[in-house]
Amino acid sequence: MKFRAVALLVSLGTSLSMLTSCANLPGSGTPRELTDPARFLAGIPLPNSSRVDLERSLILGNSADWTGRVNGDSGLSEEELVRHFSEQLPKAGWRLVTISRSRASLLTLIQGQRVASIEVSPGGLSGGSSFSIVVSPQAQAAPSPPPAR
Repeated sequence: MKFRAVALLVSLGTSLSMLTSCANLPGSGTPRELTDPARFLAGIPLPNSSRVDLERSLILGNSADWTGRVNGDSGLSEEELVRHFSEQLPKAGWRLVTISRSRASLLTLIQGQRVASIEVSPGGLSGGSSFSIVVSPQAQAAPSPPPAR
């Protein structure tokens, strides 16, 4: 009986020690930032100073035709980041539909059957700005209801 208790304690101690050391290994656990956004966000060119926050983002699908929400920040000012998106996304095949400026700037773009809504606001990395990009399929027009009788 004593031998079993000692063996159990040694086994538990070894397991806890291994788990603790694994938790501290580089690369273990869930990454909090996307290190290569261009690889996953094809068609949405981000500035080099951008960081994508994976805990606040949801990316579905493959890199060429993804849909979802991407949140992050950039070292660029709000004005510089809006200019970046309004100049670089059309070069990537997006058509700029609207830009609205107020407390946060909103851009809407279309590419084929996809729509991108981008919100840029002050208060990001190192005094820069933050962004939220939502990409989704374009809504199809609902069929007209039948005429009333």
